[in-house]
Amino acid sequence: MIQELARPVLEAARNIQFNLKLLDDKKNEFDAKPINQNDSVIPHVELIREPLQYPRTVCTNSTCVKYVKTREFDVIDYSTVCHDPYYLRNVKHDTINNPAIQSCEIMTLATKQCRKRKCPWNYHMHISYRTKQEVHYEVIKGQVGVDPGRELVKRMKALREEQETLIKISAVLIQFLKTNSITAFNDPFIDYMNYFVNEERLKHSMGANNQYVLNGLEKLKGLYLQKLQSPMNPSKKDISDLLETLYNLLFNGSSIKDQVNSIKNIQVKEIEKNEKLIYAHQQPEKDIIVTKLNALFSNSRN
Repeated sequence: MIQELARPVLEAARNIQFNLKLLDDKKNEFDAKPINQNDSVIPHVELIREPLQYPRTVCTNSTCVKYVKTREFDVIDYSTVCHDPYYLRNVKHDTINNPAIQSCEIMTLATKQCRKRKCPWNYHMHISYRTKQEVHYEVIKGQVGVDPGRELVKRMKALREEQETLIKISAVLIQFLKTNSITAFNDPFIDYMNYFVNEERLKHSMGANNQYVLNGLEKLKGLYLQKLQSPMNPSKKDISDLLETLYNLLFNGSSIKDQVNSIKNIQVKEIEKNEKLIYAHQQPEKDIIVTKLNALFSNSRN
């Protein structure tokens, strides 16, 4: 399950960066004019998960996406759906650069390129849900006379601390997986970091005002690579404690836990679906008996 944690954990880290961007803009407003009590309303970006009716394969190549400009954020819409629905077995959901996706029937046997747009397999992702961002406005809680500017700075500090915690936990999780896995695998955490950084670069090349977000994500990537250099030998107990910490984070803990539970439920449903398919193709019991009798008579004649 560690590999499936990469998407929800790093989506949370990126969403914090979006929140920091809006809060930094608000802070600049405070710096430019006198603050009054009406300035106690601050923006908050909420990450909304939208489950898909069926799993699907989408392409993340820049030639297969659309750039959409919205009021608060510019977004990349992964509009090219290559395979829908998609029930290939043994493909982990919502992971990037997964070699198992080469077995998808949409890929050519010779080149492992998508038959739809000729993109290489590693640009494709098997997804079970989509996410979108919604901006809400919250009143800074506190007593009368509380300085909104100071409270905003405290919020930014708390968000940065949670963001760093997410990266540190990611590094420990992947080290544990590397130590205990018997098969080779790609690091899904660095894959997602590269994915998000490249997405922000693509937005920037299309005119988005997202340098603050891009710089922040590049720093997070550097922090992750730095943490990987630290000697670690986490135990199962350490991982259990880290997951508990992860699920209890102030801003994103419950959301990450909900996403992980959703992925687990989808995997269970797929297992049940595959079991039904296997059962449906099994030979009826009476046919099995007839087959055995025919084989018995055939052997007796010989």
